[in-house]
Amino acid sequence: MSLQNIGVSRTKGRRTYNEDQYGIEQLIIGSITPDATNPPQSFLYLAVFDGHGGPACSKFCAQTFPRHVSICQFCIRNFNLEIQDSSNKPMCFMEDMECLK
Repeated sequence: MSLQNIGVSRTKGRRTYNEDQYGIEQLIIGSITPDATNPPQSFLYLAVFDGHGGPACSKFCAQTFPRHVSICQFCIRNFNLEIQDSSNKPMCFMEDMECLK
């Protein structure tokens, strides 16, 4: 699917303003050794951040998540690095990732 085929529709409900944010980007994930057998990967990043309790958090998430997702995917792709929580569900903590040190 092309980024040009993505659309957004928003409604604010009964409020006079909308606290929600969204993110639509095409992210390119490179590799440490880019060559014909290991080309960059491209994927669409689509996100909706609900602004319950004010727009500050949803705005922060919309601005910062694409970068964090890109770095996480780069580390997983290049270092086979995946952080897990106590229930063995994959998680990504940016400050804990070995590839960022």
